[in-house]
Amino acid sequence: MATKRKRTAEGSCWPCRKRRVLCDLTQPACNRCTSRQQLCEYAQNRIRWVDGVASRGKLAGRTLPVALAGPLPSITPATNDEQLMLYFQRKVLPRFNLSTDPLELDLNSLFNDKVLQRAAAAVAKAHFDMDGKASAQQQLAVTKHTRLDALRTYREQLALQNSDSTSMESLFLTNILFCILDGIIEPSDESSAMVFHFNGGKAMLNNWVCLRELNHSSKGLESLAMSIYATMDLVYALLTGSDPYFKESWFLGRHDCESWWGNLRSDNPFLELLGILSQLAQMSHQVHPGNRPAPLDQLCVVQAALEKLAPRIDGLTQPDPTEPAKLDGREYWQSWAAFCTAYRQTALIYLYRVLCNLEVGHALVQQAVKRRIDAICGKPLTGNLAHCLLFPSLIVGAHCIDQNQQDALRKSLLSTATYLSFGSIQIMDAFLQELWKSNVDDFVWWDAFRNLAMKTSLF
Repeated sequence: MATKRKRTAEGSCWPCRKRRVLCDLTQPACNRCTSRQQLCEYAQNRIRWVDGVASRGKLAGRTLPVALAGPLPSITPATNDEQLMLYFQRKVLPRFNLSTDPLELDLNSLFNDKVLQRAAAAVAKAHFDMDGKASAQQQLAVTKHTRLDALRTYREQLALQNSDSTSMESLFLTNILFCILDGIIEPSDESSAMVFHFNGGKAMLNNWVCLRELNHSSKGLESLAMSIYATMDLVYALLTGSDPYFKESWFLGRHDCESWWGNLRSDNPFLELLGILSQLAQMSHQVHPGNRPAPLDQLCVVQAALEKLAPRIDGLTQPDPTEPAKLDGREYWQSWAAFCTAYRQTALIYLYRVLCNLEVGHALVQQAVKRRIDAICGKPLTGNLAHCLLFPSLIVGAHCIDQNQQDALRKSLLSTATYLSFGSIQIMDAFLQELWKSNVDDFVWWDAFRNLAMKTSLF
């Protein structure tokens, strides 16, 4: 008697069950679904979305934003628009936010903005792949399609030059997402795509008066995105000698605003540190190129400001007892002090190396390197504080002349890479290893960092 041919396998994905074909059970997506560029679902209870509302399963009758109330549903393989937006909200944005409070994001409004939504989808899909959740075939097919679709939609809308302020704000925020996509999540070691987006954003700010209100936004995705873009601008200026667009006053005015560094009070020393770094970038722009010495009086003022911040940072405690405790209270603020110390030491290294023209092996430079290593590579920092120190790690790492220091910093960097899943960290790691192989004592700041700054952004 002939054996009845088996048309389905136990545990098959839903699309293969529906088509009654043999599923190869490959996860997170089977090869059939991947080749057809369709969503592959393995969940026991399938959820259908009709006009943004679940019609089956435990979420029946509920719209997408209510997913905030519960744990993030399984995302396989993050090619569906709804899943990509959830992934963007729950997985991508938290990696750009030091605050323990989740950023409020209106998913319905995001879906209604075609340009912004497709850019967010491209960012989410790229990070999904970088996090190792997709096969190489998916990366070549779905991710490429998602990125190109987002770019095409953005360029079409940009060509219309709609004078509506809401439309222009959407285009600018979309541009920031492309900076994140091509500068942080999935940068190319050979390309300068991030710089094109970055310069395009500055052109918008210069010519579109309506963006002034967005520039001072204090809540939501707009506020977070502006803080990211401003920091990318600051880091780029520090590494290349260009004039920063966002000056000291902008950073000092970011208190009580939702930013990637959290929602800080006006007396938090971190805002002053960012302001001082902006001052240093402006000073280096004035003396570069030509390696002209910076005015001594200005150097003394900046150095004095950094010295005055030291006791304030060391004495950090929870600033307001009426505020809810964050993480483990005292442990959090100890970590925050170490975080600020790392940025302070970075500013000192920049002052000594770029504006005072001290050598890598100078005692003052190496003293700052050691203090940064001690602050970060000793006791692990809490929460995202441990993973948002890429720019300090780059600067300090480039000046590590001791093998033990290099090993400690790279161990910390690899831990961060595992959590963040940013392609920028791979480029940074390769840069540092190559630099360490050469004579670190002789490298010239602008020669070493300019090419890196053209490929990726690190903060």
